[in-house]
Amino acid sequence: TPFTRRTASTATPATRHPSTSAPSTSTGRARSTAGCSRRYERRSQRAARRWFPRLPSERQSLGDFGERTAAAHLEAKGYRIVGRKFRVRDAEIDLVARDGDALVFVEVRTRRGAYPGMAALSITRTKAAKLLLAADRYVEQHPEAADLPLRIDVVAIELGADGLLRNVIHIEDAVRPDRR
Repeated sequence: TPFTRRTASTATPATRHPSTSAPSTSTGRARSTAGCSRRYERRSQRAARRWFPRLPSERQSLGDFGERTAAAHLEAKGYRIVGRKFRVRDAEIDLVARDGDALVFVEVRTRRGAYPGMAALSITRTKAAKLLLAADRYVEQHPEAADLPLRIDVVAIELGADGLLRNVIHIEDAVRPDRR
């Protein structure tokens, strides 16, 4: 199938990022590259990506929504958020918060349209080990946290199939080194 480059007249508003505009031909119709080489086709595809930058994936947007919801839930409970998205090589901590004098690492799990409780049950042994590793790395990089009591909580956010918030479950001290 020939690759057809999208122009301003053929792109729908949903596929085009609002801050960009695609170049158009003098006739306003899309040009076909049917007789061109693969190299030109690849080059055209790269150019098309520049004209239509990727929007965040639905999965990433869902995760970001879950982290914002979890942060609001924790702040309503009296926690103070001190960090977000702490990343090390093979692991990530979604939220870092203070609960009184304790430093809390929070893993946020967001599920849409799943059975009730599935978000909370999605923490595997592998994920627990990665959370413990990331917590250790955080303490190494922040020496002031070494003397504080530490714990890892899980906030499970369940959405209905329609995307509406169904439930927020906060499990304190969900991951411990002795329960890998």
